[in-house]
Amino acid sequence: MDHPPCNLALKNLCETFLLERDQRSPEALCSLHSEKLRLFCLDHQQPVCLVCRDSRTHTNHRFRPIDEAAQDLREELQISAALSGETEAL
Repeated sequence: MDHPPCNLALKNLCETFLLERDQRSPEALCSLHSEKLRLFCLDHQQPVCLVCRDSRTHTNHRFRPIDEAAQDLREELQISAALSGETEAL
């Protein structure tokens, strides 16, 4: 039984795509809407998607871009860790 010829260029392209996909960090998706989490709700202290932002649950809430909020929280953690280290030294 003859098999059709293998398209090696397509095979290589598919393998490369799969490798790159696996190496990328997985995007965090909203569990309610399967949308990318792009914002951070300052009132609920949780990441939200654009659909969540426009929902009744988050009416009149304050938001930051998720990268900006993550940086702010990192800085707060570093300050807390530094202060904790100072109090343990006493």
